[in-house]
Amino acid sequence: MTSTPRSGGPLFRVSTLMAVAGLILLVLVHRYGLPLFDSIEGSTLDGRFQLRGPVPAPDDVVIVAVDERALAEVGRWPLPRAKIAAALEELKRLGARSVGLDFLLSESEATGSGAGLSPGDMALREALEQNRCVLAMAALFERTMSGGQPVPGDLSAAGYRVVQKPASGGFLPSQATGALLPLADFRNVAAIGHVNLAPDRAGARRSFEPAIALGDTFVPSFAVQLARLQMGLGEDEIALSLNGWLQLGDRRIPLDSDLSAPIDYYGPTGSIRTYSLADLLAGSVPREAIAGHAVLLGATALGLGDRFITPFAREMPGVEVIATVAANLLHGPRLTRTGLMRAWELGAMLVLAGLAWLAATRRNPLLALGLTLAALLAWPAFCVLAFLQWHLWLNMVLPTFAALLTATILLPGRVIAELRLRREAERQRSNLARYVPAAMAAQLAAEGKAGFHEREQPAAILFADLSGFTQLSETQSPEDTARFLKAFHGRLEEVVLAHGGVIEQFVGDGAMVIFGLPQPRSEDPVSALACARALVATLARWQPKLTPRAGLHFGPVALARLGGATQSQLAVAGDTVNVASRLEDFAKQNGAAIAVSDAVMSAVAAAGRRDLQAGFWPLPDQAIRGREGRLTVWIAPAEAVVEAAATPAGDRAPGPAAKENLNPESS
Repeated sequence: MTSTPRSGGPLFRVSTLMAVAGLILLVLVHRYGLPLFDSIEGSTLDGRFQLRGPVPAPDDVVIVAVDERALAEVGRWPLPRAKIAAALEELKRLGARSVGLDFLLSESEATGSGAGLSPGDMALREALEQNRCVLAMAALFERTMSGGQPVPGDLSAAGYRVVQKPASGGFLPSQATGALLPLADFRNVAAIGHVNLAPDRAGARRSFEPAIALGDTFVPSFAVQLARLQMGLGEDEIALSLNGWLQLGDRRIPLDSDLSAPIDYYGPTGSIRTYSLADLLAGSVPREAIAGHAVLLGATALGLGDRFITPFAREMPGVEVIATVAANLLHGPRLTRTGLMRAWELGAMLVLAGLAWLAATRRNPLLALGLTLAALLAWPAFCVLAFLQWHLWLNMVLPTFAALLTATILLPGRVIAELRLRREAERQRSNLARYVPAAMAAQLAAEGKAGFHEREQPAAILFADLSGFTQLSETQSPEDTARFLKAFHGRLEEVVLAHGGVIEQFVGDGAMVIFGLPQPRSEDPVSALACARALVATLARWQPKLTPRAGLHFGPVALARLGGATQSQLAVAGDTVNVASRLEDFAKQNGAAIAVSDAVMSAVAAAGRRDLQAGFWPLPDQAIRGREGRLTVWIAPAEAVVEAAATPAGDRAPGPAAKENLNPESS
């Protein structure tokens, strides 16, 4: 059963307000970021990569590495410009389609004269003219950084020729304040692209920026320029849209709201095919390994260049990360993250927080637990599925944490509110049990309704009273009469409850008892007859001068709430009730203590309880006052019932008593 709006009380409402405040805070974190959550999200993304496992990298992107062996053979770092020129010449001979130099060639090589380009610089410049090359540029984001250069006026020629800007709004790339640029002599004969790979809060490189702003110029990334050259595209055939996409020829690549794109790593270090610069210079790299390929020349030796954390490696050389990005661009990124997906995440935060709130308002603890687990597990499961099936990077942490935070904040209020509700329910049940039987009070409290569902069912009905009470009350004061009735009702209640009966009502010196509530049972007639016998014996011993009477019948009854709109009671009605009442009168008229219908006796016999028939004698074809039909009625005098109660069960006769046991007045 669901709770009502008041079920939580003030404390729950305060907890709800706290949960809403926490959700607003998480929305701001989603918008602006927070190191802790970014780090956790990065770890979950790494886990998704690990779950997917390594995949084959494209074979048309190759790395020529300045590794430890090449560095030992060359004997110095930075590499002599002549060596770089020689490498470019060999790559041209082998048929490389495009070449990227992941070196910052921002200073001239020293010359003996101290003026002009060195022979190595001139050789490199000539080699650059003979190849389709892209050179590395590093954007700087602090004016105080040493080595920065003012942005030259002609840098606009190196930026995107086509930039689509919306009339209003749109996204903007990172704004740099300076740059480490290749020498003008080099950049005049080659394309340039930035090699900046901004780390996330955990220090890993999970995204790249296709453009960085230098003044009014949007400079393409190194990987974008290499992909453009490899695809044979002109500078006006690529475009950057501030609406959130990158155009490479006929290929459109969606971007995130910060104009970045996720890096889809193929595997651990070495996933991109790599050859040593030493082998290239020695002429031992086969032509088919280079011909028609995009080649990146960069450092992999320890201590040279950057090394980055990736999902598959703790230290991947920067040149391989850039090669991975270039391969992503050339073959279409398998992994996507866009501004629209951030809107999905925001919606998921609201939905999951709402589910957690709904879970906290359920009174059924199993339902509450199920909803809470669903809210906590559904989104992570969907994020994993989206990554593996559709190559989407959805933020797993914040929506899940929104549900967890909501549930955690509401839990104390929910627990306290439930304890209060339970105490109140117990108090109400205790009060209710004073006026209705305990079994019925428990069911009423559990159902939370004004009464039982109206239904027809079998039941045994017992009417009992004390014959002679009216004359006794004439000699007593009202206070003594009330005290007597209270003692009588207490004894009657003790016997009835011991036999599983429900006292429907007390009426002066009498009572109506039902056997079959809250649910009917096959042993109801047996319990009713046993109760009648015990009740007569108990009352006879308590008040020998008064004669207890009982009438008992078994049959169908209607269980319903009777009364008006404001005053009502739970009651049973039907012919069975009327017959039981008339049988009580029948017992009095025939000088018996108990009168029982044949329906009861048949059920008792079928149950094998013939011991309960001791002292009874049948009177066939008896007319019942106010009723046209006739019944077989079994009657027993008080003496026989009391005597049987005092006799051990094993010593009783198994069948009905002799007719002589009847009160002579019954003849």
